[in-house]
Amino acid sequence: MKLIPENHHKRESSVSAARMPGGFVPPKTAIPKRINPADFAKLTNPFENFIALAVLALIVVLFIGYRLFWDESMYTPEEGVGYYMGMIGGIIMLVAYVYSVRKYIPGLKSVGGLRKWLRFHIFLGVFGPTLIMMHSTFHIGSLNGGMALIAMLLVVVSGVVGRYFYSKVHYGLYGRKAQLKEVQQILWLRESGIKSRLSMTSRMNKRLQDYEKSVIKPTASIRDAIKVVFTTWFKNRRLYRILNRDMVQFLRHTAKQQGIKPAVIEKRIRYARRMLWFYLHTIGKVVKFSAYERLLALWRMVHVPLLYLLMVSGVVHVIAVHMY
Repeated sequence: MKLIPENHHKRESSVSAARMPGGFVPPKTAIPKRINPADFAKLTNPFENFIALAVLALIVVLFIGYRLFWDESMYTPEEGVGYYMGMIGGIIMLVAYVYSVRKYIPGLKSVGGLRKWLRFHIFLGVFGPTLIMMHSTFHIGSLNGGMALIAMLLVVVSGVVGRYFYSKVHYGLYGRKAQLKEVQQILWLRESGIKSRLSMTSRMNKRLQDYEKSVIKPTASIRDAIKVVFTTWFKNRRLYRILNRDMVQFLRHTAKQQGIKPAVIEKRIRYARRMLWFYLHTIGKVVKFSAYERLLALWRMVHVPLLYLLMVSGVVHVIAVHMY
C-alpha cells in the first residue's frame, strides 16, 4: 500500500453511498448552496468558551474584591453613588426584559431584526447586573435584598449558560439555527475525502466504523445529553491515541520497505495526525449537536421562571427600600 501523498487533497476521492450511522443517507447531489460548510466551525467557536468563562470570572472577581476591600467609607447602597448604581442597573434590567416580551407586542415585532435584539439583550444582561452587584457590595443587609441578589446571580449564570448552548446550535451567535441533517451532510462531505485515507489497515477501518456507530445516535434523555457533552472529547482523545499508534507503525513500516527518507515520512506522519484529529473533531461536533439542542430546550424551561423570580424579588426589594 502506498503512503499518503502530500497533494492528496487535490485529488477527488470515491464516495460511498452507504447509509451513515444514525439513519442518515448521504445525498447524491452536493450540499445545498444556502449551507456554507465554512459556517460549520462556528458551531463550536472557542470564543464562546472564553466569553462564558470571562463573565463568570467577573462575578468571582467582584465578589472577592468587595468582600476583602469594600467599606462604608467608599459608598453605601442606600445613598449617593451606590444608590444610583442600583437604580440605573434596575432600569437596564427592565429594558432587557423587552427582548422577552417583544413578540407579544405588535408594535415591536417589526422593529429591528432578531439579531439586533439579541445583541441588545445580551449587552444589557451583562451591564445591568454588573451595576447591581456593585450596588449590593455583595453584603446582604436584608432578606428581600439578599433574595433579589441571589435571583439576579442565578439569572446571569443561567444567561451565560444559555448563550453557550445557543451558540452550539446556530451558525454563529447571531446566525440562523443549524439543522441536524445539515450537520450530518457536512460531516459526510468531509468524511468522504478523509476517512478513506485514514483506513490504512482493516483494523483502523473497523475502529473508525465502530466508533461512528457507537457515538452518532439520537440523544434519548437529558442525562444522555450531559454525558455526551462531557465525555465525547475524552473518547476522541482515546481513539486518537490508538489510531495514531497504529498509523505511525504502519507508515514507518511501509516507508522502510519502500526506502523513503526519515525526514519525508515524519512530515507525512505529522500531516496524517492533523487529518486524523480534524476528522475526530468533526465527528465530535455532530455528536454534540443533538445533545446541545436538548440542553437548550431544558435551559429555556429553567431560565424563564428565573426571570419572573428576579422581577418579583426586585420589585419587592425596591418597594421595601423606599417604604422602610
